Amino acid sequence: MIFVFLFYTPFKYLQRMPDLLTKVFRWGYFEYMEIEELLIDRVTEYIKKYANGRKPVFWGYVPDVYEAIKAAGHSPEAIFSIMAKDDPVLFTPREMLNGKADSFYVIVPDHYHDADSILKKYGFTKDKDYVFYREYKTYDGKIDLKDEYENDINISANVHCNIKGGVRNKVSVSCSTKNLTIDIIGSDNIVEITDCRFAGENSRIYMGKRCGLTIESDCRFHDPFFRLWEDSVISIDKKTTGEKDLQIVADPSSFVTVGRDCMFSEQVLVSSCDGHAIFDCETGKPVNIDELGNAGSVIIGAHVWVGRRATVLGGIKGTELGNGMIAGAGAVVKGKFPNNTAIGGNPAHIIRKNVAWSRNFLYSRGIEDCGGYAEMTETID
Repeated sequence: MIFVFLFYTPFKYLQRMPDLLTKVFRWGYFEYMEIEELLIDRVTEYIKKYANGRKPVFWGYVPDVYEAIKAAGHSPEAIFSIMAKDDPVLFTPREMLNGKADSFYVIVPDHYHDADSILKKYGFTKDKDYVFYREYKTYDGKIDLKDEYENDINISANVHCNIKGGVRNKVSVSCSTKNLTIDIIGSDNIVEITDCRFAGENSRIYMGKRCGLTIESDCRFHDPFFRLWEDSVISIDKKTTGEKDLQIVADPSSFVTVGRDCMFSEQVLVSSCDGHAIFDCETGKPVNIDELGNAGSVIIGAHVWVGRRATVLGGIKGTELGNGMIAGAGAVVKGKFPNNTAIGGNPAHIIRKNVAWSRNFLYSRGIEDCGGYAEMTETID
């Protein structure tokens, strides 16, 4: 859950994220039932308008949606699924729908990628013979609108936003790009990108449900991949740059924050947690998620340089990189490191303290080029 972050994030970093956290929490929790009611009402309206006495049936099985449609007074006669071969009692082979558009009205509970093509092949017409509970929507180019699923989309040129069945997502993107693709597979997500530049041909953002991504002004990236799964947040402050193939991943119940004026070299990976559950065989309890459901975090301070092919890993104890520090090429970083240190190795360790770096090349004029981040290293607990 998003609110778990409030217990684990130092106040100085929460100051940069409160609006985003508040929006995601409010959007995703308090309005969830209203969203489902909106979708159920829509399906009910389509059944009344188009079914004309035909029996409602399901294409595939999503238990929550199935029960909601039944509760609305529409008891699906059958569930048509490729799983019929595994459970012929519950499911019916979907091939049985072929040529039966005059007998059945089909409800597609989620956006199965093959539903459109197969149902059309079987002689069904969209809306007239079948309806999506959650529908795949694609938005390209300069658009400012709010669709019938209460997705609020405001995107600039060359941005492609694919909402795969989600509702009430908010996407606000102002950037210079040749090709930025945003794939959203769930609901209640927020994307806020302000006056940034995405170079290259394959910049990507992938979001699950109840996630928040904010990238503030004057950031520049080359073909990055930002991935958020569920109840997760990525927050990137102003003037941060990433060279080719930067990946930042926030797995379920975790977050990544990046401070102002950070610099990521090529092929850097930042991952908030392990991604898959690990258990203690003796106790049977998970070891990489705590009792509150917190899976991990990465907090990167301001003016941090992460070298080529370095990996920054989070976890339930959290990883923190202090202001002005340097993570060397190929380093595997996990844990807490103080400001103005140079670290490297696997696992990463402190190589030198009291260092500062400049974005200028080796001909830098002097330490004053370090942007005000030339400080003596402080001791941390």
